[in-house]
Amino acid sequence: MRLVLVRHAEASRGKGITDDGLTDAGRAQVRRLARYLRATGELEDCRVLLSSPLRRANETATLLRTKLQLPEICIDPDLAEIGEHADAPEEGVTEGFARVRALMDAMAAQYRDRTVVAVTHAGVIMASVRVRFDIPTPGTGARLEPTHVSLTTWRVIDRLWQLDSYNVPPLPDDA
Repeated sequence: MRLVLVRHAEASRGKGITDDGLTDAGRAQVRRLARYLRATGELEDCRVLLSSPLRRANETATLLRTKLQLPEICIDPDLAEIGEHADAPEEGVTEGFARVRALMDAMAAQYRDRTVVAVTHAGVIMASVRVRFDIPTPGTGARLEPTHVSLTTWRVIDRLWQLDSYNVPPLPDDA
């Protein structure tokens, strides 16, 4: 399986944990990402499109699907941001990391020979690195903050996870 994690585009955020959807700048980020992906052909073999249920991720996935003619979106609540999981309102970092590990293992089993695109959040992407490289909590103090609409790509070969790329931004419009 090849797993491409896409961080959602810039979103409007109210007070607390609210999700008002993408900003105009965020929608422009998705259009730029779609142009980049069309030019590179990186997702031509995508057979599965997953999204967090949170509006900012789902709106990003919807725009990508439309622009790239990707498969129907499947909502996966386990792709929600750490601490914003609807079924675990008191979820802490340890529980969030365990959720991400279980999610990745389930994807590897279910989508064995496919390319999966999952639109998610910074916390899930950072957790994917932490759990696969067994970085303890608390960690070293270094940050793994992925930027909006960046790509992080994992590959599973013989049940071993390989990080192919991390936090790859699309090219700017003038490139």
